[in-house]
Amino acid sequence: DFKDIRDGRTYKTVQIGEQRWFAENLRFNVKGSWCYDKKDYNCERYGRLYDWAMAMRMSDYYNSHSIKKFDFSKLKPGQYHDACPVGWHVPTNKDWYKLKYFVAKKGISDGVGISLKSTELWEKELRIPAASDEFGFNAIPAGIKQPYSGFMDLGRTTQFWSSNEIDDGGAYYWN
Repeated sequence: DFKDIRDGRTYKTVQIGEQRWFAENLRFNVKGSWCYDKKDYNCERYGRLYDWAMAMRMSDYYNSHSIKKFDFSKLKPGQYHDACPVGWHVPTNKDWYKLKYFVAKKGISDGVGISLKSTELWEKELRIPAASDEFGFNAIPAGIKQPYSGFMDLGRTTQFWSSNEIDDGGAYYWN
């Protein structure tokens, strides 16, 4: 377990291959982040929802201006920080691919998503195999918040940000 000194919350973690991941969604209250349907109990159960700039703790300026050429990897620890606790970071696309390939190689379930999904809270679909959570990643269906259509898909989907920006209109995410 890991204790976030910023707010005293404790998070479960899991080792998957050479990487250590949170085994539950972050609940740190970054200014402007949301609880699904604006209900606090949803933050406790599902974690908070962030847009990319919130997850990266950047000002609203960066929602419409590219920072693609800025190399965050050259910063020393403590010079820059995202929504994660000290010692942790929003995963890069390289981190996500590394997880994906490890789970695909070592997993026994029918697909990487099935292997990482929590066995609880997901709506059941006849055409999709049941979640196995065989690596303890515990991906839960926290839903999403779209800028114009609002909250949607609780129980059916989840999305995780990558720290990599695509362009001034968006960033990579995994679902």
